Amino acid sequence: MIANRMTRITGYFETSIDFRNRHFDFEKDCVGAEVRFSFRGQNYIICFPNFDFDKPDGFGRPTPTFDGTRVRLDWLRRKSGRCVFGSEHYRDPKNKLVLRFTCNQLIVQSRGCVAADKARKAKADLLLWRDVFAKWWEVIGYDDLEGGSTRVEQADSIECYFVYADKSKRTRRVKSKKENSISVIADISTGLNIKQLKRILKHSSSGQYPPGYYVLLIDALKHFNQGKYRQSMLDSATAIEMTLTQLLDNKLTASTPQQRKLLFDKYRQISGLTTALKVLGETIPSDVGTKIGTPRNQAIHKGAEVTEAQAREALQVARSFIYMALPY
Repeated sequence: MIANRMTRITGYFETSIDFRNRHFDFEKDCVGAEVRFSFRGQNYIICFPNFDFDKPDGFGRPTPTFDGTRVRLDWLRRKSGRCVFGSEHYRDPKNKLVLRFTCNQLIVQSRGCVAADKARKAKADLLLWRDVFAKWWEVIGYDDLEGGSTRVEQADSIECYFVYADKSKRTRRVKSKKENSISVIADISTGLNIKQLKRILKHSSSGQYPPGYYVLLIDALKHFNQGKYRQSMLDSATAIEMTLTQLLDNKLTASTPQQRKLLFDKYRQISGLTTALKVLGETIPSDVGTKIGTPRNQAIHKGAEVTEAQAREALQVARSFIYMALPY
């Protein structure tokens, strides 16, 4: 009598994870690299493309290719017409080296063979990983993945003329020193190398998002980049308030729940939390109140406008304080 045995089919899991309007910048050591990470009990590899200098694209840049990598499916062909797997930023044409590249999709494989049920689980898990990874990238790099790398600033002016009082109808244009002043501002921040990428992957491995105060700080950065200065100020202030609350909570670890409630009921918002923390020996920069607390209150209670300069200062103060006070 021959027993029936079920054959368990195994194979490699491979996917292209589309981050859509979020773009990542990588340094030269990521070209053609394989970077391992784990998520929810499964092991994966990120496979980066190489670049072919002998087949330049329409802009004269080396084209991304999976030649020389372990990638099994031609994801480039599947997404033809879209620059998703590696657009060269800087290169050394003499030595045929790409020094930095950008992409908004990552090729991820299972590390070794997996059964079909594990592949289905990976498909579901990596949807969460995609968002958690992007959030940690933005927090660790203080980066707006959706923001452009270049913006144009032009001095605001109106067209004015001086009209002579005589009947000659003579006029002359009223000019100012700043008229027609245009600034093109490019973001020349460096991309991430493999060591930094591994740090992000380590923080992402648990599936937990960054602390709320960091997420709000990045929201403030995004709103600033979009010209939404009032919302940027409000997000900076809320991020600071959450940070101060966490610092006070850390100071009260030995207190009873009743004592903690009394203190938190008495000391609220930025000014109150700052007062309580100073009493407990914590040093809080005065800029937290003058450049964030006060303009936030004026914007909320008096309807005051928030200028670009105010929003920028608030971001700078919030970034410096939060990263120093509660490092991840």
